[in-house]
Amino acid sequence: MINRDIVSARPSPIPAELRVIVPNRRAAAALQVPAISLEDLAQRQLRSHNLHPVSAFEAWRSLHRLPKPELLQAWPTDKLLSEIHTVLQVPLEEWQQRADSLSDCLQALVDLTATYQTALRAQGRYDPAERFRLAAALGQPEPLLLWGYWDSQPEQLACINQLAGEGSILVLPYTELLQQQHQLEQLAAWGWQIKLEERSPEPWLQQWIAPEPPKVPEPIAHSYRDREQEVRSVLGHVKQLLQQDVAQSDIALLAADDRAYGPLVQQIGWEYGLPIRLLYEIAISETRLGRWLEDLLTAIAADFDYPSGIRVFSPSFCAALPDGRQRQLRRDRPQKLAAWQTSLATEFSPWPPAATRTEWVGQLRQWLQQLGLRQGLRRWPQDLVALNRLQQQLKNLAEPASETLTRQQWCQEFEQLIRISRTPVQPGRGGVQLDRPEQIVGAQIGYVFYLGLNEGVWPAPLASSTLIDYSDRRQLQRLGLPLPTAASLVQQAKVQWIGALAATQTAQFSWVRQHDNREQLPSAYLEQLGLRSQITPAADSPHSPEEYRRRLLAQSTLVDDGDPIAHSAQQRSQQVQARLQGEAVWNGQLADSISIPTRPLSVTGIIQLGQCPYRWAASKLLNLQADSERSDDPDAAMTGTLLHKALELLTPQLKTETLPDREILLAIVETAAAHLAKQRPREGDLRQHPRWTAFQLSYVNLLERLLRSPNFRSPDSEIIAVEQAFEGQWQGLPVRGTIDRIDRTSAGLELIDYKLGSTTQKVWDTDQKLKLDLQLALYQEVGAAAIAPDQPVAQVRYLHMRKAEASQPKPAEATELEQLAARLKQAFEGGHFPIRPHDSYCRYCDFAGLCRHSELKQEVDHEAD
Repeated sequence: MINRDIVSARPSPIPAELRVIVPNRRAAAALQVPAISLEDLAQRQLRSHNLHPVSAFEAWRSLHRLPKPELLQAWPTDKLLSEIHTVLQVPLEEWQQRADSLSDCLQALVDLTATYQTALRAQGRYDPAERFRLAAALGQPEPLLLWGYWDSQPEQLACINQLAGEGSILVLPYTELLQQQHQLEQLAAWGWQIKLEERSPEPWLQQWIAPEPPKVPEPIAHSYRDREQEVRSVLGHVKQLLQQDVAQSDIALLAADDRAYGPLVQQIGWEYGLPIRLLYEIAISETRLGRWLEDLLTAIAADFDYPSGIRVFSPSFCAALPDGRQRQLRRDRPQKLAAWQTSLATEFSPWPPAATRTEWVGQLRQWLQQLGLRQGLRRWPQDLVALNRLQQQLKNLAEPASETLTRQQWCQEFEQLIRISRTPVQPGRGGVQLDRPEQIVGAQIGYVFYLGLNEGVWPAPLASSTLIDYSDRRQLQRLGLPLPTAASLVQQAKVQWIGALAATQTAQFSWVRQHDNREQLPSAYLEQLGLRSQITPAADSPHSPEEYRRRLLAQSTLVDDGDPIAHSAQQRSQQVQARLQGEAVWNGQLADSISIPTRPLSVTGIIQLGQCPYRWAASKLLNLQADSERSDDPDAAMTGTLLHKALELLTPQLKTETLPDREILLAIVETAAAHLAKQRPREGDLRQHPRWTAFQLSYVNLLERLLRSPNFRSPDSEIIAVEQAFEGQWQGLPVRGTIDRIDRTSAGLELIDYKLGSTTQKVWDTDQKLKLDLQLALYQEVGAAAIAPDQPVAQVRYLHMRKAEASQPKPAEATELEQLAARLKQAFEGGHFPIRPHDSYCRYCDFAGLCRHSELKQEVDHEAD
């Protein structure tokens, strides 16, 4: 019989002949030994027998290809795989020996597990869930020192017994506290020598087990309003410790659910300038690369239609594509891969209906290289590492090389690959780590911050299982099948908690009172530690410029002391306060002052300024351009432009008394469409539209009705000019415009503006009503004066082409126009172009998504309520 000991404390120094086995890197750093875990050791032993672990994707594919028993047909592969991992914790022989006692469904699961295991062995693979059991059967013993394995499961304990050779030492502190009597009995039956001694627990374990907890500094649990306040306070303490030259490795942030806290800790750590390190992994599909790959699969299935293709050929990812093509693509709207190749001036190999696995993987790699995806991902280390992980996993997808898959089959497998394969959420080294409790068991850390000590989080709720629930596990345990029960999992969580406490030298505990709009309660662990909860306010001193600004803004004492953001923040705060107080001005502060343009403002631009100044500023000052995506049918603007051109071309005919016949009108409309195609080539040639003949006839009918209407011309009028441009000054503002038609009558000039529909553009008057007609006023005051200063203006009117009707709004009063001009000048002088929403023009605005007027309206309505 070999000599192996169970002791309460690790030997110091550690004998050189012992290989040290630790559960995590923190414990290895505390002992100053290489980080070799029991999992690593078992894997090395199995590798010597030519057995290798199956990857998550290989496991899924192997199971997916197997025929499912009838009772399990409705179960998805990933759910079945989870249940198989539970079955594999016990040798299949023991399951099969008790087949008569199993339910039909459970027996079907055991049979499927046996088939799955056989399929893996044929490939020289094993499932990670069975590594300890296989190592216990095949491993060769060697001298070991096992530290940090305080609550080993049965298969782990059997593996330890097999791999621990002569002179091995297993350290099991706090055996009574951890209720390890059953483990000790099992190890003693295998020949281990129990040499336990009483030892004084670490300070925080005394808090846990002592009848009267000793006095410790600040025996409280901090209670915060929410997670953000909690993380800000904790990271503020971390920042102070780092400024006191405490090593990053001597600080730990501890959360039962690191994925829940990770993004928030990372964001606030970046704001504070702290080096934060997240250790957990995410699926490749959760990265930017993964979302792009999913878009690629969607495009392949949709044969690269425009909506899917525009996301695939994004310049943010595709560094190898020609620059400056995105706007052109939005105008061309390619619909097939061939059209995309033409627009991008790049050749891509098509995705065939079927190919071998090797050909599919080669096709994908060729596309990734041709698009320059690696260069496009250089900004994001997470995605570069994800791409490397993907390239490794593609080797598995390419096997067996000669197997032929349809395009749909391959896309389904590839989608599953990126959903299953994992990648680090934050590649790199160093920084203050966010850990889970099991990641610091066996370590020694100077400062540990316990985050989110809430009920239902510490300890975490037990995961449910449908096929083998916890009631079934109790019955199976009575049959001699030692599956983890609810009680053993609760005990495991307790051991991890105690292990974390044992690793802690100085601790701070905190919990939150509210999360996801729900009230939260503190964890029972806090009461067991004898800690009282104390509501902790936000820190007095800010830890970042952003916090400093927010605090001063809340106190309305922000002073511009050279901070480039402070002045704008104060102005924005004042605007928000004005909005909350019901004032009409919402936002739109672009600068302290903007010079009045020296180039003339168009009549349309001045109307936009009189309606919604922000709409004009977005286009003219911010130089933003709307995505002018081409519509299949002509819109109102295109139709109006075409009819304007047709009426201009008809001018020589209209100067005679004879109305043009239908043949002439057809030719005129054809010519107008040709002019429009030449003038706006990006919008396409309307004459190439499959319904052009119908459009042309509708335009001719409209023109016939308009020309025959008495509203088209006054009886004694003479057309003297069409599309007449002008420039001039209006109330100190330079103005330019174009009058559609000028007629001379016996009473004077008649200025006419064509409108396709019945509506006209109004601006806000002094009574805050959208009733002031500015366009005709500018035509009369500036246009007529510039074109024919010596001739009187008899009439200014609109001619509505669809209904062949004329309208003449009430002339604007001089005081109204003066006040409007003063408001426009004030906007320039103050650099203030506020949003003035109104349904009449907001529905057609190209920048509605930018100003969010509908959201602001809902917000103000809500605040008013």
